[in-house]
Amino acid sequence: MKGLVLTVICSIGMNLSAVAESITDGSVAVAAWSQKEVVIAADSRGTIGNSYHDTECKVRAIGDKLIFAETGRSRLGMDHGWDFYTLAENQFDSLVRNGASDRLAEKLAIVWGEGVKKEFERIGIESVDGIDTGYIATGMFADFENNGELLIYISEVTFKIIPPANLVVIANPPHLDDHSQGKYYSGEVGVADIIHELEADKTPQGKKWADEYWDLVGKSRDKIVAHAIGTVKVVIDGLPKTGIGPNGVPFSKVGTPIAAARLIRGKGIDWPSKGMCCVSEKKTHPQPKKKQSKN
Repeated sequence: MKGLVLTVICSIGMNLSAVAESITDGSVAVAAWSQKEVVIAADSRGTIGNSYHDTECKVRAIGDKLIFAETGRSRLGMDHGWDFYTLAENQFDSLVRNGASDRLAEKLAIVWGEGVKKEFERIGIESVDGIDTGYIATGMFADFENNGELLIYISEVTFKIIPPANLVVIANPPHLDDHSQGKYYSGEVGVADIIHELEADKTPQGKKWADEYWDLVGKSRDKIVAHAIGTVKVVIDGLPKTGIGPNGVPFSKVGTPIAAARLIRGKGIDWPSKGMCCVSEKKTHPQPKKKQSKN
């Protein structure tokens, strides 16, 4: 996509279960980056059975050093104060307290995947009720090293069931996306098809998406932000409405508003679009010091 480095994470095909009482079902998170900044954007829709709410915050800024997004099954049990976003935040704090200062994206991706695995194993086979794809969750972790190197790690947690009813959860080794140019997709049911149709720019629908997408990018002061948000918008506009609400009205598994966090090398994190995330108005990156006047 014109030299853009792009990663798409999505998860489709989960339903409500007794254990997974609230699910961010059908999420899409998109990261776009250059060597100076990285942006992660995501939708805000969560689905519960045959209803949905557009109140999810799926992007997190952690310690003014790292940005993180998770898609898939994000919460187990009845504790609404704990989910896999909170897990990442707590694990980051633990890493820093224990002296970790470099390769935080990689280290957090490893322990997060193991933490998600442990939680599913603790609850057992009920934790994957309603998941028919073998896919549990994906985490995206991005930070800049002290030397300016950009690290983007993807952590995927999957499972299989060994008859008669033995749950095996796999925290797959996180992988580094080190492309300076190119694309990376991780997803299923519909999302990849939408992105491919956008990129091909051949069908009437694809041409319409491409025109709107590149119009947004062309008008934006920050092209990286526009690439991330624009891609999420195309997915939201294009994903089929496969859910049926209690009033009989179809709905899609992704929806607005879109949240986007931006990490700038040497400066920190800000929010081009807050979506449903509770973000302080105070800028999250340090401001340049004022020069002192000489007397």
